[in-house]
Parts: sequence; structure tokens; C-alpha cells
Amino acid sequence: MSNENGMLKSFFRDFRDRAESFVYLDRIQEMIEYEKQSIILDYNHLTDFNHNFAFYLLQNPDEVLNTLKDDFISFLRELNDEYFYEKRNFDLQLINLPVTHKIQLRNMKKGIFPLKIVEFDGLIIKIKKPVMALIDGFYQCNRCLDVTIVKEELDGKLIQPKKCEFCDCKEFTLLEGDSTFIQKQELEIKEPITDIIGEMPTLTLTLRNDLSKMNLHKGDLISIIGLPYLHQLKKNSNDFETRLKVINVIKKD
Repeated sequence: MSNENGMLKSFFRDFRDRAESFVYLDRIQEMIEYEKQSIILDYNHLTDFNHNFAFYLLQNPDEVLNTLKDDFISFLRELNDEYFYEKRNFDLQLINLPVTHKIQLRNMKKGIFPLKIVEFDGLIIKIKKPVMALIDGFYQCNRCLDVTIVKEELDGKLIQPKKCEFCDCKEFTLLEGDSTFIQKQELEIKEPITDIIGEMPTLTLTLRNDLSKMNLHKGDLISIIGLPYLHQLKKNSNDFETRLKVINVIKKD
């Protein structure tokens, strides 16, 4: 589905709720005020804005969320370009998926994904301290000074350049001021029920930016929205495991 002339930018600029409030303009202003890097995106609002586009999101979530993010950032830069350059990296936290996309963790762990975006509950059983992670690295060759830009891969890895493509030098300096760092936090969840026969399914999640600052603890019950995918454990291996690109985490009472 095309996004001619940044049509979706009007969603962030013009969408109003029943009280005639500019929902996303207010949320962006609040994000800036509290120095956050994300806003909540309500699927129901997308349905009201453009039903066909909302349905397309369910079929092609990665494509649509990237398009939404691009237009969100474009609108943010119109409002406050200085804030964009200060934070550099932003996220959209989706809520209110249709009930047809709510599943159980055990079903996702089977590795069969008829749904490309899902929501399920999990109980936190392990949680690590947040760390700063490099996601866009600017590496300058120590000989010819050419700069190689390396971006984080889907699995969270960032592979440093092995040699300069111009002079074959193998020594680089990371330009920290030009590179982008974010806060990450890793946690492990399990199915929040006890009537499973056999091994309890678990899943490791990586939270980014604002999601890593939620002050979560072991024993918390959370709802997770994300994009499931299969990750090859080793190159040329037949072994895969289920992973999830996390879009949102909601702490439940």
C-alpha cells in the first residue's frame, strides 16, 4: 500500500478523538516535555482514520509500522527538529490489537505464524539490568579516514567492519558523537498458567528505549505485542528458534 505524499503524516497532525482533541499532536508534545522516545499508537484510531490501511497493517506489520514511523519522525522534525537530533531514535508503541490476534505463548513457540503480529501474556521469571547498546555505528578508517556506517541487525547484533573497502586497513575508530546508542533490557517470560503438561514454554525478550525504563520486576505479569519470526541459530544450520520483535509491553495488575 503506497503512502503518497506522506499521507500518514496527516494522521499524526489531524486525528481527533470524540472530544475533538488532537490526540497525537498532544502525545508528541508530551513526549518532548518528558524527554521520552515513543508514543502510544492506538489500532482503533488507525481503523477510524483509514480502515483499509489498518487491515493492511495486520497483514504487513513490519512494512506499515516502518512507514508510520517514517511519517511520525517527519512530523516530529517539523515540530521540533532539535529534539529529533537530540534523541535520534524513536518508537511507536501499538495498543488495542483485534482480539483475533491475541494468542498464547505456547502457540507462538511452535514456530508456525499464521499471524504476523500478535499479543500474548507472560510472567517475568528473569530480568537483567538495562544497558546502553550501539545500534548505528560510524566507524572511521584509521588510515584513509573513510567512514563505514554499520546498522543493528534484526537479532540485535551489530557487526563491526573487518577492513576498509578503499584501503584494506583493518583498524577503525568508532565516532561516538555520530553513532546512535539506545538503552536495552533483556528479560525472560513464561506462560502465566500452570496447567501445562511437560516443559513450560519460555521466551527471551529485548526491550528498547522507553520500554526498558518501565521499572519491571521478576514476577510481574505483562502483555506483549510484537512480530514473531524464526532465527537461524548458526549459519548453514537447520536449527531455528522463535524470537519476537517487541513493539509494546503493558504491565498488568
